[in-house]
Formats: sequence, structure tokens, C-alpha cells
Amino acid sequence: MHINDRRRVEHPRVDERGRTLPRHTSIVRHAPVRTIIAATIASAAILYAVRQHQSRRDLEPHRYYWHEHNGVRYAHLYDGTVHWWGFYVNDDYFWTRYEDDRFWWQEPYTGRWAYFSENRWWWRDPSDGTMYYFEGGRWYRYSPTNNGTVVIPEDPSEAPSDPNLPAPAPVDPNEMIYISDDGTRVVHIAGDEKIASLYDHTQQDSEGRDVFLAILASGAERVSFSDTSNGSPLMIIVYYVDADNQDAYMGFDSEGQQIPLDNPYDSGGQLTPQQPTEEVTPAPMREGRLNGARSLIEKVSLDSNMLSQPSRRH
Repeated sequence: MHINDRRRVEHPRVDERGRTLPRHTSIVRHAPVRTIIAATIASAAILYAVRQHQSRRDLEPHRYYWHEHNGVRYAHLYDGTVHWWGFYVNDDYFWTRYEDDRFWWQEPYTGRWAYFSENRWWWRDPSDGTMYYFEGGRWYRYSPTNNGTVVIPEDPSEAPSDPNLPAPAPVDPNEMIYISDDGTRVVHIAGDEKIASLYDHTQQDSEGRDVFLAILASGAERVSFSDTSNGSPLMIIVYYVDADNQDAYMGFDSEGQQIPLDNPYDSGGQLTPQQPTEEVTPAPMREGRLNGARSLIEKVSLDSNMLSQPSRRH
């Protein structure tokens, strides 16, 4: 399903008893934070209630129906076509719509309607099926690569849906995040020197970031992973530009130790014999693979200390 309308909901000023609502701050311009998500649309009890309420036959259009669960007040409005749900948590509130068994939120700058799944807001480009997710105030393109997935921040090119909205911060044009198909390793490329850094995707530090393992290369252009579905150990191939401005590659094991590699497509059958290309077939939705790398995605592009002062696991 794809939503592309510009529908809006009028936010109520009073509750079901006619009392003026407390002064809340609308967070419509930003995706709700995870603590609010956990207490609202990610709550199994609230999701069950939403489905039950929307199935009622006696709903009056344009009437607000108020509910409460574990201290969270939320309102339901049916405008005759769309079911809207407003959630009020502490001093914040946000409104969303529930269609096709999913909650939807409209990202204000691009006007895209994103659906909530696997703890993220996702949008599928209707022109080619490419998946994007919204994190940390920006969109990330999510595409397949050799035995993995690559996540690339998107620099908005279209005009904002609301001319009063400020443009998102510019992205690092060199940033790419590669995630292996087996879900164990992440390679992050960033900065003017295109530094490729390896992280353990199965372990996180005290701040929730994937554990740093090693610096692999500078001048990195792309990354491939080996196929581990047959039980073979993971190998990582980093393609880079060397000091003589020549294309080159290096092989690494899963701990970031360099290994001999005569030909990246002739290594015991462990790599997919397919030359990586700039254009790849859009992948089906595979959001779950991102779980665990959340904080890396959120912080690493802005946190230079992750490269200069890593806390390597021993």
C-alpha cells in the first residue's frame, strides 16, 4: 500500500469532558522518539484497542473518542474516510493514521507517508520500489549488495512540502553503512578520507552502539561480504582507491585481520561471483536486519570520536 494524499487532522483543543487540554507540544515535525513509540503505537494493548475501535459500526464522523491506557491518553477521530489517532504522553503529542493494519506518519519536509514496522518508519518509493527509512531526522536508502545490505543517507533534492520548514542538515556524501547478510558485521564508510571501519553487529557498548573492531582501509568505495549460508566463515572485501589512484581491494576476516586474497571472485566459492554494480535491483523489505545497529546509524555519522577514540573489544 502507498499513501500519497495530503490529508490533515484537526487537533482537538478540549477533551471528552470539554476541559481544555494541557499545553502539549506537537511533535508532528519529528518522528516520535522511541520511548513515546514504546508507550503508544508499539504497545500490543493499544494496537488491539485500535483495531477493535476501528471495527465499530456506530462511529460518528468528526467526533473525538477518548481512551486511556497506562497513563497514556489517546483520541480517535474518523473523518469519514481515514481513522486518525492522537497520542498524548507527558508534554508531547502526535497524530497518526491507521490503515492497512499499519500506523502511518507523514514526514513533513518531503510529505512522504511512512509506515511503522520493526521500530522504524519506512517509505517505499512507488517509482522503483526502493526502500527508505527515517532515522535521526533524515531518510536512508536501503538496498542490496553482495551478501549484504547497504544503507546510504539521502540528501533531499525535492522542494519541501511546507516552505516554512528548514532543510535537513547536509549529509556526508561519502557515508555508507554495509550490513552482512548473516547479521554479524557492519562496515561503515565515512569522511573525506572514506575511512572504512568494522563493527560487531552482535554486541553493543554501554551507549548501545555496535562494538568497534578495526579500521580496514581509507579511500574505500564499496564493500562485499562472503556467502556464509553454507557454513563458511565470513570474509569481507573492501574495494578502495590506492595511493596511485588505482582501483584495489583487500580481504579481511570477521575480526578485521587482513587475509590473502588473490581474486575476490575466486576464494573457495565463498563469495558470490557477481561483480558489484552501481545499479542494483531494489531489495524486498528487510527492516529487521537493522535492529541492534540503531545507535550506530543515529550517531556514527556525526560522532568523529568513534574513529579517533574507539573502544575496541578484546
